[in-house]
This record gives sequence, C-alpha cells and structure tokens, in this order.
Amino acid sequence: MKILVCMLEFPTWELAKPWSYISGYAFVDALHELGHEVELNTLMYDFNEQALVKSVHCLARLGRHYEQAYFWLPHLKYSRAFWDAVEPLCRTRIAVLIESLQYTSAEIRRLPHLATRRREVLENLDRCTHVLTFDYGDFRYLEDRGYKAFWTPGIAPSFPEEICVPFDQKSPLLLAAGTIYRGAREALHRQLIRSALIDESERLRHSAELISSFEEAASALVRLSTQDAPPAEEEWNRVAERIMEVRRKIWYEYLAYLSRFAGVISLPAFFKGFPGRIFEAILTGGVAFICNKGHLRRHMQALPDDVHAFYFGATLRRADLARIRAIAGDRDFRRDFTRRARTYILNHFGAARIMERLVNWVANSPPRPTGQRRGVLMRLLQDLRRRPRYYNETDYEAS
Repeated sequence: MKILVCMLEFPTWELAKPWSYISGYAFVDALHELGHEVELNTLMYDFNEQALVKSVHCLARLGRHYEQAYFWLPHLKYSRAFWDAVEPLCRTRIAVLIESLQYTSAEIRRLPHLATRRREVLENLDRCTHVLTFDYGDFRYLEDRGYKAFWTPGIAPSFPEEICVPFDQKSPLLLAAGTIYRGAREALHRQLIRSALIDESERLRHSAELISSFEEAASALVRLSTQDAPPAEEEWNRVAERIMEVRRKIWYEYLAYLSRFAGVISLPAFFKGFPGRIFEAILTGGVAFICNKGHLRRHMQALPDDVHAFYFGATLRRADLARIRAIAGDRDFRRDFTRRARTYILNHFGAARIMERLVNWVANSPPRPTGQRRGVLMRLLQDLRRRPRYYNETDYEAS
C-alpha cells in the first residue's frame, strides 16, 4: 500500500528527549519491513495552523493520494483547515493515540491541561476513520461511542542485538526510566535510591554530535515550514528522513545504555498503559518491574505477572523492595526469565506483526463516516454482536 505517516516531532532535543522512538518511528520501520511504500511527513510540536496546513497542501499540489494515513494525537493542534486539506489525500485516516483520555481529579489538579484533553482528542477523532490506542480503557471507551478502535499494549521493534551489553556484564542495579514528576512518583524514586536499587548518579549522555545533528535537521524543517515559497518535495522528504535516521541512532545509544542494567522499574504515570521502556527493557535482556498495577488489569493479561514481568502497587512496601532486590541479584534466574520474556514479546508484539494486523484490519474495516456517532439503540444492538478488537485476534491476520 501507499501510506502517509504524519509523524509528531519536537523542535529541540530538550523537548524531544521524552518522545520515544518506539512510540513513533518504529511504526515507519515496521511498515517498510512489510513492503509498504511509506511517505514520511514530519510535523513539529510547535507548528502553527498555517504550517500544518502547508505541510499537506504541498502533497495535494503534487497530486498525492494514499490508501492509509496515520496521525499522532494529542500533542499536535490540528485545525479544521488541516483536516479539510487532508481528506482529499486519503479516505482512510488513522489516529495514533499515545496518551490516555481519562484522568482522575487529582491528576487534573496536578496538570490542569488534562481537563480538556479528551474533548480536544474527540474533536480530531471525528475527522478520522479509525483509531489505534495503547490504553485499554480508552479502547473500550471509544468502541462504546462508535469509533472504530484497535488496541495493542505496545510494539516491540527489532534492532541490532550487538549494540547491547552481554548479559554477564549487566549491573544488578535497575534503571528508573521516564520523567520523575513531583509528588508520589518523586517520593517513590527517592525510596528506590535509599534502597540502593538504583544509582542516582547514573545518567545517559547521548553523543553531542547526534544531538547537534538532530537540532540542525529540526531547525531545517522549521525553516521550510515558515518560508513563503512552498518547499520542494525532495527537500522536505530529505529533512524528514534525516531526522528519522538521527533518531534511530540516538535510540540505539539508549538501548545500549539500558542493556547495562538488570532491568527497569516503571514508576506510576498519567498514562494508563505500558510505556515503551517496558518493552525496551525486555528487548535488551532486562526484567520489567511495573508499579501501579491498578490501571493495568487488561494489560497484565497480555504480559502476565510473574511470567514475563513483575507488578506492584503504586507504593512499594518493604517486602516488595526485598523481592525486587532478590530478583535483580539472581543472575541465573534473570537469564532464563528474560530470555523467555523476550521471545514472548517478539512473538506477540513484534512491530511488523502488530502493524500487519493493524493495516489489514483497517483495510478490511469500512471507514466510519466522519463527524457522525451512532445512536444509543444502534450502539446497543451492535455491541451485542461485536467481538472486541485488539492485537491478538486471528481475524486481524492477512487473509
């Protein structure tokens, strides 16, 4: 298929750093691996409405048409004019929802902008025909409201295994990856430092040359989007591909760093799903210790507790810390456990496997009329005969 990927990106490395390769560009790699013709259209986080519209007007002017198009939500502020420009390019538009839609009152008090996130996302989803979710609660919420939704707990991309530290050279310490927010999450991080499970002095230092290359390419893209003359197709594509190339090299540096540890401890987050670092840790031969299992009941069925990962509550008791320390310190146990976990996630969540199922499900699932929602009676009748749609259903396989 000819597929358009409108990729979220950030103008500086400081902003871009938390945005994982596994949550974005890994999709492009998987689509290429499946043999699709992919056109990458990079959209910067700080693009204004005019720049976003210009990015697709350029494609329309060249007479482009695609069988599927993918758009990342919610961080980009798509306007009505943007969707008006996109619809002639592609009849089938898939939203990739990388954040949760539902938040507690305490979370909204901490980050007030979350109060309007669901409304803003739904306004954009009304211009899309399908949606990919990583939060199972959002999958059910959207399905119940008539959106054509697909859920996967995550994807596991392939990468050169030789970049990883050999298993016998791993440290028994853990990496507490992700942003350490204030409040309970910060307190939990300090508790892990006091318990000597993580090393506070450990910091990943990316290659200065790669960071400089990223920011140069990002600046070039911003210039192209703001200049009066429309950018040449080759120039726009060349910059987008350069950003992806640098991003991949930076990701490899992160994986090499992550592979030095016994595993990762994933602290509670506002997102009610698996952050990419869980899959990255397992891929690099580490154990995934996951806090705040209260939000992850359905996810735990996909990545079972004590079988391929270990789950704990939002706060760690003394017994929890002792168990984590025992597992991290038992090299022989970790060797067998991580080998099985890695094989499992590659078989069930391999990026090409998930994308094949998604692409084929979209192709064989008639687009939902945009701007319309089902009536209550029709929704109830359809729900009675609807099978849930998520990553491991056999009818998502290519026919």
